[in-house]
Amino acid sequence: MPGIDEIIVKDPDVLGETAVFRGTRLPFQALPHYLEGGQILDDFPALTRAAAISALELARSLVVGQLK
Repeated sequence: MPGIDEIIVKDPDVLGETAVFRGTRLPFQALPHYLEGGQILDDFPALTRAAAISALELARSLVVGQLK
């Protein structure tokens, strides 16, 4: 599984250091909202399905890790 820095970045020149998907201006925190509507990949063509899935898997593992 890719590391977090391969998927999500904070850059002062991109949305004021808001966490975004690498290579996009799409905020990471927008992912759950767009997934509910099922349109994130259509609305943000720069976001790959693989990156979205990897981010969700990483988020899941971080949440699960906090539960232990």
